[in-house]
Amino acid sequence: MNISDNDGVFTAQHVTGPTHNMLRLKIGRGAPQEFVVTVLPPIGECSHPGGQTIDEIALAIKAGVADANAALNTDYMVEAAAIVENDTRQRGIYEYLTRKILEKAAASEES
Repeated sequence: MNISDNDGVFTAQHVTGPTHNMLRLKIGRGAPQEFVVTVLPPIGECSHPGGQTIDEIALAIKAGVADANAALNTDYMVEAAAIVENDTRQRGIYEYLTRKILEKAAASEES
């Protein structure tokens, strides 16, 4: 997994052979707010039908934020999110990627 930060916009890329997911989050601090999950154009020609819907992904991101905030004693919130159209979108991955992004953000603030 690779996580990069570009001025508060974090991108996590998780590629494990046949599965691949990218999650981009613009994060801030404060009370949770509603955000849009933007679907970016496909990368490559693969197709993975039957994955999570955009609404399910948004809920997974919110769950990841809640988990990370509880564990880190922080108040991160998501302002915007993006995924790639032809990612595998398997259950659990977006919550996991969200937690990892917030862990990286917290670690960056400490250094």
